[in-house]
Amino acid sequence: MNRFQFQLVNLLPKNELSQLVGWAARNQAPAPVVHYAIRQMIKRFQIDTSEFDAPIESFASINDFFVRELRPGARPVDAAPDSVVSPVDARLTERGEIRSGAAVQTKGREYSIADLLDDAQEAALFEGGTFLTFYLAPPDYHRIHMPLEGRVTAFRHVHGALYPVNEISVESVDRLFAVNERLITWLDTPAGKAALVMIGATCVGRIRVVYNELATNSGAGPVGLQPVRDYPPLAKGAELGRFELGSSVVLLFQKGRFELDQLPPRARVRMGQKIGVFL
Repeated sequence: MNRFQFQLVNLLPKNELSQLVGWAARNQAPAPVVHYAIRQMIKRFQIDTSEFDAPIESFASINDFFVRELRPGARPVDAAPDSVVSPVDARLTERGEIRSGAAVQTKGREYSIADLLDDAQEAALFEGGTFLTFYLAPPDYHRIHMPLEGRVTAFRHVHGALYPVNEISVESVDRLFAVNERLITWLDTPAGKAALVMIGATCVGRIRVVYNELATNSGAGPVGLQPVRDYPPLAKGAELGRFELGSSVVLLFQKGRFELDQLPPRARVRMGQKIGVFL
């Protein structure tokens, strides 16, 4: 997306457009149309179909393609007991220390962790900790997994805007991740308390999670912090949720509990790949 296209999208009713796109992606069109569109996307983005757990012909909608599962073994999960793995296939666009309650969105722009979490008390727990921002492009695998073993303790769905989350938007929209619709999952882990934030975006059909029937971008959903009780612990690499079209994930760790590996700026990472260790 260039800056002219960003400005054009910015004039559109993004929430209503995203609901429409999500509806269209979920609904079935004639099979030849769906399969032709999927093959064009595969060709355009050079997606490796050998990783798919099901053939293209089994996809009844565009959304089936975007939330596709991978064959067993396609994403090996690092087995080191102290490792933290990438929760997604993505580009690690930003990482760093949470200072004075803020994280870096991009060079010259910051946002408040309290605004991101919609909870100042919870945000205070992450002061001096680490933030990691992962950007999922349209061709990426769209499921989100556990970065380390843990238990889901609560979640919050924050209704908000649906700006795009591409590079131009990140550079142009103040507090983008704290303004867009998002679904925050709180985790108790061997690294202490962690938060995994799934960010909505223009044309993201919905965000879903395994521990609740909530679907975002529907104009509905519970308000406030929602406790999650009696949901079984999840292993490192276990599925946590999914994007119906891609977006971004922000992962937060408390101070002194996580050490990032030496990764190059804007590194490409794959789900299950070791990105650091917990302390």
